[in-house]
Amino acid sequence: MPEDEYETNRNLYQELASLNPSNEAYKKRGSYYSEKYNIEIQRRQRIKKEFSNRDGSHIKLTKSIREALIYPSSFQHVRTTYVEGGDHLIVAVQFRFQSITGATIPDTLIAKVSLDGRILKIIEYSAPDAL
Repeated sequence: MPEDEYETNRNLYQELASLNPSNEAYKKRGSYYSEKYNIEIQRRQRIKKEFSNRDGSHIKLTKSIREALIYPSSFQHVRTTYVEGGDHLIVAVQFRFQSITGATIPDTLIAKVSLDGRILKIIEYSAPDAL
């Protein structure tokens, strides 16, 4: 069983320890996986805080995009996805906005952000000249 399945491993070792209370190895492994599971839960909660409960957008990245637009009120969030990368996330924001000519422009911004939401690097931006 892979080590990254902390909850499953924790539960299995806790069950083994309850069946054989004198086995210190089961208790030790159960404690190890319990600690790893708790750290993972805290990490997930930390990441979750950076996204809107309303529409799933990345809060700080969306704010930054809005501030860069000529018409910030024209910003329309379409979809946000992310991939975890250890100490950072790669976040892709799909959105629409109104250009200076009045056209509605679909766009995507991909950025590397820290787990606390700081924008570390803009990786890709489809239509920066349309802002």
